[in-house]
Amino acid sequence: MPLDIRPVREVGAVFVHGLFSSPRTWSHFEALIAADRELAHIDTLPFGYVSPVASFSPLRRIPSFDDVADSLGGFLEVEGGGYERLVLVSHSQGGLVVQRYLARMLNEGRGTELARISRVVMFACPNSGSELALTLRRALWRRGHAQERQLRPIHAAVTEAQRTVLTRVVHARSVTANSCPLPVTAFAGETDGIVTPASARSLFPDAGVLPGDHSGIIRPDSPGHRSYTALKRLLLTPPDGATGSRTSDRERGAAPRSGRTPTRGTEPARGAEPDDAGPGDWRSRAMVDHDENGLFGIAPDVERLLRDLAGPTGPWVVNVRGVGGVGKTTMAYEAARRAAREGIFDRIVWTTVRGGAHEPGLWEALFDLAAQLGVALGPDRRGWEAELGVALRAAGEQRRVLVVVDNLEVASQATAIVDGLRGAGVVRPHKLLVTSRGVVHDPDHAIKEQSVTGLTQEAAVAFIRHVGADDPELADATGTTFTPIVRITEGNPYLMRLAIRRYLSTGMPLHEVIDELTALESRVPDGGEGLATRIKAHLFDRSLGEFDLVAGADAAHSLMAAFCAKRRGDRIARGELMELSGLPDREFRHALRCGHDLELVQASRLNEEHSIHSLLYEYTKPRPGTGPGTVSP
Repeated sequence: MPLDIRPVREVGAVFVHGLFSSPRTWSHFEALIAADRELAHIDTLPFGYVSPVASFSPLRRIPSFDDVADSLGGFLEVEGGGYERLVLVSHSQGGLVVQRYLARMLNEGRGTELARISRVVMFACPNSGSELALTLRRALWRRGHAQERQLRPIHAAVTEAQRTVLTRVVHARSVTANSCPLPVTAFAGETDGIVTPASARSLFPDAGVLPGDHSGIIRPDSPGHRSYTALKRLLLTPPDGATGSRTSDRERGAAPRSGRTPTRGTEPARGAEPDDAGPGDWRSRAMVDHDENGLFGIAPDVERLLRDLAGPTGPWVVNVRGVGGVGKTTMAYEAARRAAREGIFDRIVWTTVRGGAHEPGLWEALFDLAAQLGVALGPDRRGWEAELGVALRAAGEQRRVLVVVDNLEVASQATAIVDGLRGAGVVRPHKLLVTSRGVVHDPDHAIKEQSVTGLTQEAAVAFIRHVGADDPELADATGTTFTPIVRITEGNPYLMRLAIRRYLSTGMPLHEVIDELTALESRVPDGGEGLATRIKAHLFDRSLGEFDLVAGADAAHSLMAAFCAKRRGDRIARGELMELSGLPDREFRHALRCGHDLELVQASRLNEEHSIHSLLYEYTKPRPGTGPGTVSP
């Protein structure tokens, strides 16, 4: 047999087009990659397949997704055979083709053959189908179109392939015949009216939004276009984000590394959790940034919350309700931590709802909770509640589970989540703890509402001294000095922190900071939500203005825009955040440090991920027809 002496190239980027399209749709990306010296080691490999509007010849048919997926497999073996690594990049329907290819390979026991693929990137993929002109499409293709038919919402074969990819690719731990861990990134178009952002992101944990409509998202017009910079970052990122060897612990099938090894005599008690929060631990999912010594005035509320959760009878849902920034997540976290330490529950799971009020988040929450509980969900989302319910009812005979759902924005969203989780079996003896900004409506009156208000004067003063612990004058000031700040912010910890950071970062006398707030109060004598809105706007404006001064206006705006490119509540990995901002390394580091110093940015997971508060996200993200931070007069 002759030797294969073809030269081995390093990376091949395989581009898969969408419905009624062709490989020419990738010309913008191909031209930019060819001219980019940093990507000289990458070859573009456009994959084409037949996707006509209709077929009028009785001798020809339109290939199905399975046909195209098999054709893609042959393309990767032949045209992609000379590359060490392959990256699969898709647009629209092409993403479903890629998922079908991966699922078919795994179902055939060929998972090890996928190890050469280092990453999958999907632009505007209709993961949940496209409802645009659905009635018209059905009328036009009465006889059926093999590809269009599978773009309709909740198609069984599409959801089955997606489930396979999520469970055996995205959340896989090792390369086996039936699994292969690969990073999958899903991008939505900001103004895409064909594939909604919710459909494009679906349940994929690594997702983002880019400028452009359904076609514009893959037509970058310059090296600085965000679609191109986002793809370039992913092309340059080795598998698992490694900087050295491409073989990671996960690929070798090794157990996750931990910072501590349990020893005899230190096993946690029944129901307790270990101290360090690994990626699968509920605490790593909770978006909190505090230490036990930095908690003020919430001990009685936590005790009351714990009593409501501990009893096997009583309310099965507790809603911790309050305005943004008042400390709902902190209270839920402390109650869950106490419940874990005291062994009240056998298992605790935590999910954070991301996105706005228009995105109920039920499917994402169900999938996240099922993954933590080790429940394999079927291909049809409509059956997920029942499938999770079977597992929870079976567990309920022996084990109690506490489910925490954090970051619900409005009452309608919270009510939809609670109704869905009730259908999924989160009922007694299990307990559901939610945090929201509104009342959760329940016809059975089985929900306990616990309202969270601002800190008392004494607790607020202690909190202010803690925030300004490095300033000796704050430590020496009398408690009455801070009374105006406490009164005007209504004891809201987040707003008080911003006010004190303004004093600390600007060098302004404290009385001038207080005078600014008092002047706002005098303009809204009746107080209420109008005053709260003005206070937030004032503190955000001043903090962002200070951010412009210390970090540079362009760098500050770029960093805030990077956070707003994702969803409300998203934590962004450091490397992705830098790429989204478009800032050089040195400017990015400086801007990020300034953002942390001003309490605008929070870090988590040992400074590997960063986020901004939901209130700041809502204030900063532009709304249609407005600029950022628009406040009603």
